[in-house]
Amino acid sequence: MEKGSENQPLLQITAPHLKQCCWVRRSNFLLFGTTVLYLSFLMLGAYMFWWLEYPIEMQIRDQLRLLKKEFLEVFPCVSGYGHVTPLSRGGKVFCIVYGLLGIPLTLILLTAYVERLMIPTTWFLQFLNSKFGHLYQSFNIRMVHFATVATAIISLFFLIPAAILSYLEPDWDFLDSIYYCFISLTTIGLGDYIPGEGTDHKLRPLYKVCVTFYLLIGLTFMMLLLAVLYGIPQLNLGIYCLLESDELVGADPKKMGLSRTGGSQKYIQHTDETTTTTGTRHIKASSSGNNL
Repeated sequence: MEKGSENQPLLQITAPHLKQCCWVRRSNFLLFGTTVLYLSFLMLGAYMFWWLEYPIEMQIRDQLRLLKKEFLEVFPCVSGYGHVTPLSRGGKVFCIVYGLLGIPLTLILLTAYVERLMIPTTWFLQFLNSKFGHLYQSFNIRMVHFATVATAIISLFFLIPAAILSYLEPDWDFLDSIYYCFISLTTIGLGDYIPGEGTDHKLRPLYKVCVTFYLLIGLTFMMLLLAVLYGIPQLNLGIYCLLESDELVGADPKKMGLSRTGGSQKYIQHTDETTTTTGTRHIKASSSGNNL
């Protein structure tokens, strides 16, 4: 009979806990709160601009009505296009402060939504890898994935809106509408084309609000497209401009991209999950005795 025994190694794994707030995931709660804060910030800015610019606007409108009346007595024609810009000194100062606060808040909100959108986009890439990974190289699959995403975004945020704008704007053709969509969503913003500036538009305030939301959603998907493009190491030429690239002379760009934490991989990490998974082994030293 052998005295003593040896216990088998025991691996204890604690399931990851999700940080919650008000019975929902903390990140979802914060995203919802940031969205509400951003919308409130927009409404506050709209009210402040109206409050600062209203007296000067009414004065200019009275002058324009008088000039228009005198002008129409001689030339029977009507035209009305313009741009909304702050005219008062207080309005200009508030515009600067509002922009300093609004631009970072906009980037934070759009980045959070891009992170959510990268999850189904990554699922689609994994689906392509599972179906065609044994037939084609990874670069070819990523190019098909990028082309699919780019085609969807171009169709939904360039071609279809351009067709709608060319129908709603009497002086715009399809090329003008495509030009406006491209200039706006790439944040060039020349301001030479502004929808809803005609005097004969029905429901003009609602039209302006719809255009505003179109621009916000379009900017989000443009950031998504850039994130997908950045996830293709062979097309990410910015890798060669990094300091780490000097230490990887002759390395494969694909390996360089995968070795970094950037790219589309960073968007699928969930910060809600705490790294509480631990492995604990309890090993008891064996003892032996004399056989009886």
